Amino acid sequence: MSGRPDADTASSPSLRAQPGTVHDRGRRSLLAAGAVAAGATLALPLRALAQASSTAGVLSPEVLAKRQAEMLLAHPDAVQNVITAFVDGRTPSAKGLLLDVAMLADNPSAVPVRVSVDPSLITESNWCEELIILAEKNPIPLACRMYFTPLAGVAEAAVRVRLARSQAIHALARMKDGQILEARRDVTVAASGCGM
Repeated sequence: MSGRPDADTASSPSLRAQPGTVHDRGRRSLLAAGAVAAGATLALPLRALAQASSTAGVLSPEVLAKRQAEMLLAHPDAVQNVITAFVDGRTPSAKGLLLDVAMLADNPSAVPVRVSVDPSLITESNWCEELIILAEKNPIPLACRMYFTPLAGVAEAAVRVRLARSQAIHALARMKDGQILEARRDVTVAASGCGM
């Protein structure tokens, strides 16, 4: 026996609610209450519903579109805050970091970005510890952060970044000795890749 009731016993009349029993009356009163609630909701005048909507904080389509556009813009200080925290008071060097990205991005949803530290700067005692890539006009400018160890031997990475619009891409690398390397490249996109 499988522990399941036979098809005959599951559908037997003795297990179903019989008309006039307690189970049948409970089910019928529940259905009646649901019908009354649905009818009462439909019976509300449309004017009352419109007043409730306007007082409940519903935004007009114009205001909603403006707020959504503002949310998709990067905060003006966001990129500078990330850069300031990364450099930690040091002056970045414009030499030693190669940022390879096309000037014109055909597909803004997946822009290939390749970053590498000059191999002549990497020694047994000095290597790239951390590398970040920023897209300055994206809603969240920090596109990626990578950490390296001396066992890597090289510090290079290839990623694809989604871009909201034409903007500058920044790459920053922190060496073990504290030196900061920086590279920047402007990219023009054909269309938005961040939902705009």
